Amino acid sequence: MIEHDDFQLKAAAKEKARERAYWTSILSGVQLDGRIPHTVSQAKPAEINRSLHSSFPVAMNHSLKQLCGDSDLRLFIVLTTAAFGLLQRYSGKTELMVTVPTMEQSANQSAINHMLPLKAEIEPHMSFSAGLEAVKQSFQEAVRHQNYPVHILMDELWHSVGEDKKRVNLACAFEPLHGHADREQLHADVLIVWKKEQDHFHAEVHWDASIYDDQMMEQFSRHFMTLTEQSLRTPEQAMSTHSFLSDMEKSQLFDSFQGESLAYPVDRDIVSLFQEQVQLHPARTAVVFGTTSYTYEEVDDLSNRIALRLSQSEMTRETPVGLRMNRSAELVIAILGILKAGYAYLPIDVHLPIERIRYMLKNSGAAVIVSDADGHEGLDVEVHVIQDMLQESPIKENLTWSISPSDMAYVLYTSGTTGHPKGVVIEHRHVINLVYGMKTRFFDLLPDPLQVGMLASHIFDASVQTLFPALLLGHTLHIAKDEVRMDGHALWSFYQENHIQLSDVTPSHLKLMNKAAAQSKQDLPALNMLLVGGEVFTKELMDQFLQHISGEKPIMINAYGPTECTVQSSSFLIPKDWNEQVIPIGQPMPNEHIFICDAQGEPVPIGVFGEIYITGDGVGRGYINHPDLSKEKFIKKPELSSGMLYGTGDLARWRFDGLLEFAKRNDGQVKIRGYRIELEEIRRAILDDPHMQGLIQDVIVVPKETQDQDQYICAYMMAKQVIDQRALRQSLSERLPGYMVPRHVIQIEQFPLNLSGKLDIQALPNPEDQAAGNQEPLTIQAHNETEQKLVRIFASILQVPASQIRIDEPFFDLGGNSFNIVELSNKVKEEFQQELTVMELFQYTTVSQIAAQLKNKASGQEKQIEDDGENEADDLESAAQLLGGMIDE
Repeated sequence: MIEHDDFQLKAAAKEKARERAYWTSILSGVQLDGRIPHTVSQAKPAEINRSLHSSFPVAMNHSLKQLCGDSDLRLFIVLTTAAFGLLQRYSGKTELMVTVPTMEQSANQSAINHMLPLKAEIEPHMSFSAGLEAVKQSFQEAVRHQNYPVHILMDELWHSVGEDKKRVNLACAFEPLHGHADREQLHADVLIVWKKEQDHFHAEVHWDASIYDDQMMEQFSRHFMTLTEQSLRTPEQAMSTHSFLSDMEKSQLFDSFQGESLAYPVDRDIVSLFQEQVQLHPARTAVVFGTTSYTYEEVDDLSNRIALRLSQSEMTRETPVGLRMNRSAELVIAILGILKAGYAYLPIDVHLPIERIRYMLKNSGAAVIVSDADGHEGLDVEVHVIQDMLQESPIKENLTWSISPSDMAYVLYTSGTTGHPKGVVIEHRHVINLVYGMKTRFFDLLPDPLQVGMLASHIFDASVQTLFPALLLGHTLHIAKDEVRMDGHALWSFYQENHIQLSDVTPSHLKLMNKAAAQSKQDLPALNMLLVGGEVFTKELMDQFLQHISGEKPIMINAYGPTECTVQSSSFLIPKDWNEQVIPIGQPMPNEHIFICDAQGEPVPIGVFGEIYITGDGVGRGYINHPDLSKEKFIKKPELSSGMLYGTGDLARWRFDGLLEFAKRNDGQVKIRGYRIELEEIRRAILDDPHMQGLIQDVIVVPKETQDQDQYICAYMMAKQVIDQRALRQSLSERLPGYMVPRHVIQIEQFPLNLSGKLDIQALPNPEDQAAGNQEPLTIQAHNETEQKLVRIFASILQVPASQIRIDEPFFDLGGNSFNIVELSNKVKEEFQQELTVMELFQYTTVSQIAAQLKNKASGQEKQIEDDGENEADDLESAAQLLGGMIDE
């Protein structure tokens, strides 16, 4: 008897272990991101539980009866499969989980479980019949293992995630099988209950009103009916091909939500429109940089000289001309001179590694560079120095330039997936469309003429949205110096002293200005409008900035657009009483259309996230000398007015109010300090590093974020032997811009995988912990109290342990950037009662160098930049170039 009891106990324990193993395999590693997107961002409503009722169409009742007969269970599986299919379309995910109640009879017999999770892989290409088999198998397995307390295991396995992540998004129940179903008991945000009355079926949708509004759930319910009806009609057809959008919804998405049609001079070019302003306002100031300024007439004359010199070079029409210059008023003159000669300007960051510049010149076909600096050794090109070009003899009569609206205006290089950057080609007509779109949306709201501020670097397309509208509409352009752009106090002064009325700005600039205003009262009585872009803009940051403005608040514009579509594709004029935390990116610009599509290129419903596709007069020509990549990204669509559709790789959705809400990148591209970066380019650079000689086997590159939301790049690698990580980073810096060199390179034996065999990004080691564990001994210990204090200051700003601060390693290599170097300057002044300017901190970047400079200042033997002409110019220029590069990072 005892042996029999022991046998039964062992068998029961074995069965329990088997069931636990099954549920562990189902629940472990599951990504609960297969959800209906949330649509409520406000405070929780008084009524949390909401519901609606709908009846099945007569034809659908008939189809279900034919397919399922009298089997309630089969009917439940069919409807649950349809719910899985709709969840896949709404979430864009393939690994999905839905909870269902246990059968009413089972629940009466045992209270071990009140619900069972069903997990199924629903691929877009799957037919409804195939999906039905997958859901049926998942249901059968769940019932077979229903005697294990699943809810306890869920709490155990998901204990580390937030409470909202422990909930399954969707639950399904059929009243004849399950009796009364409760959404909370099923751990779900949304519950669909199907009911049967004689031969008619009904559906009730219950939801949490704190995360979904009525419009979203009414739409979801309506789409469920449509998708189910289509799936029953053509069960062998791929579920992704079923369209559940009504004619009214299509009209909203394709017409009502789109940018207005705007007439603009389609037969004009940048040069002719500029010269029109020269005729209208010859004595008006066109461009200002510090104490240097030029009138429209002077800019026209000087740019003619540059054009004449360039036209003597043996270049064909539309050839790009490299523009390797620092910020200055002469930069604008050079751009116009290049355009007048019939060429396109190619901005080149003065800080880029020579290897990267060489590639850009070769790929674009540029054989000439206009520059204001030396350092062109190793570049096989003709170099024209701007100062010499401006000394050419004045040209008395106007030159006649033959320029077409479809001519290339500029080529901007962005990060590419092939291991090399790619050059985006924008034509004159694209710029003209932008100028007149901005005129209608923004400039016409303000007095004329305007004082326009330009903070963006010319190597960014953001510069186009201030440079050309200002000059082609007769305003005055004020170019901020590099040291101004990254100093909050200096920015306030720049806006105040120049009476700036409209300016571009990034959220990072606003943060700097907020910090400065917290230290001393500031105000901007002249400022009318700010064009915010480059990074995610939050209501909290906007409110913090606006509280410093007394009187009339400036209009805040949240703008969005990829380089490939001429800066701005959509914009949102933020209402004064805006009270939502998320700030939309608005509506398409005039003559632009935006479509939000799923992975199959099908339009998604309102409220559902998909990839942004853009068509219209702002879509560029393509990538220079990259026909295959251009064909892939710039899709030819003859049925569209522009004939071209650009897939951005950005995720967004339409809101029910007709505004676009940006989410994130959908591919391997990220944005670090304003730069769009292809992670694959960094990965290829590491794998192909010439110094590693094939030692590196594989690489994963991921974006990371510090506690203060500063983003940076981290690389993980597997290699045949231990790799000198510092040497690798140094090698990368010779081929990649500084903002693309990973802050951390971590070597691991094996990349972690989840139970599905896929890479588990979350399981990769924390780079900060890993860096601390792998930290080499300091090459030089802190010698004195000054260095010890500086180490603590570095650690505080960079949010790392003091043990990670090497006193011989530059601030920027340790993770510093151009924005928190201002904080470094302030903390040094506070701690030592001595001031080191930002310019000095770009020259003295290590703990030991800063300590030595402080000592020299204290003893009156401050290390000076020698006043011997050439050395002074070289040193100041070097510091200014570094300053400019860091602010753009």
